[in-house]
Amino acid sequence: MPLSFCLLVNVSGRGFLDRDDFLRIPELAINPLGDRIVDAFFTETDDTEQKINFREFIRVLAHFRPLNKGKENTVNSRDEKLKFAFTMYDLNKNGYITRDEFKVILNMMVGANITPEQLDSIADRTITEADLDNDGKISFDEFCRVSFSFQILSRYFFQYFYSCLYSSNGQHWFNAG
Repeated sequence: MPLSFCLLVNVSGRGFLDRDDFLRIPELAINPLGDRIVDAFFTETDDTEQKINFREFIRVLAHFRPLNKGKENTVNSRDEKLKFAFTMYDLNKNGYITRDEFKVILNMMVGANITPEQLDSIADRTITEADLDNDGKISFDEFCRVSFSFQILSRYFFQYFYSCLYSSNGQHWFNAG
């Protein structure tokens, strides 16, 4: 069992984690995508109180593991990873990624390193290339169809999020050992 999960749960004695518990993790608190990462832990829960147990915690972490080419229905299969990545970009959860949504996430990831004009150009080009039906937005189906074309972006996306799970001293934030 990940030590940090145990420590966070045992400190409170509650047996679950809520949003505030995640925000106490320094790497998430200072991460520009920290809120999106924390949101990912609560998207599949039916709990209106926004708390997760250990099983739910581990299920979300599985999205960050290397691709499982074995069982088709595993949490870290290609399809599940694509669904997870899509939800990170679909900020308003309407089933589409708009240029503005893509630009927000892109800005969070690399905004300080590129000019606003470059950011606009990347967002425009990405939406244009991925929008197969020319409706100005990317559906999940389009996202999946063009995922091979954007392997570098996909790889960067998962590497970036995976790196968010490590502290500066190389330890997992979810495993202090």
